Amino acid sequence: MPEAQKALFKEILTNMNFKPMKYILLFIFSTLLNAHPHCFVDVYPTIKKDSINIKWVFDEMSSQMLIMDFDTNHDGKIDKKESEYIYKEAFMHLREYDYYIYMHNGKKKLKTPDATGFKASIKNFRFTYIFTIKLNKDITDIDFYDEDMFTAFVVEPEFLKIKNNSKKITLKEMDHDYFYGYKLEFK
Repeated sequence: MPEAQKALFKEILTNMNFKPMKYILLFIFSTLLNAHPHCFVDVYPTIKKDSINIKWVFDEMSSQMLIMDFDTNHDGKIDKKESEYIYKEAFMHLREYDYYIYMHNGKKKLKTPDATGFKASIKNFRFTYIFTIKLNKDITDIDFYDEDMFTAFVVEPEFLKIKNNSKKITLKEMDHDYFYGYKLEFK
């Protein structure tokens, strides 16, 4: 920004004669600070008869930060000890957010069961979580989203696998006012 514009902007914000303008500018700039994702996760759901296997693949930048934090022996792999530490210190806390996986029976929200079989790994320099969640027999849909928009979860049609499940499953994109997500509908 040129010096003249900087000086004018500073004068507008500090001059008492422009007090209404200060509030207008503050409002305009605050609307630009809406939530946006800091992390992108590709979600690979495999639907089975009684469970859903989930694979999360983190984006490149988040992966590099997670690798630096959790690959403590710097061998480019996540060993059993490192995976157990990740489970305890990072993944386990996602329980209070239902792992960003929300199950429903119609309009009624169902409790998301505890995740089992957790394993963290590194594949092609991408950080990966794998875990399983039991499916409630009354389930009509599963949503994947973070309403705080800190993490953007992406489920593409080619990511979805169905094994030993007789229900018709449809993937839909959810577009809310301030966050987006994906829905699996069971029919």
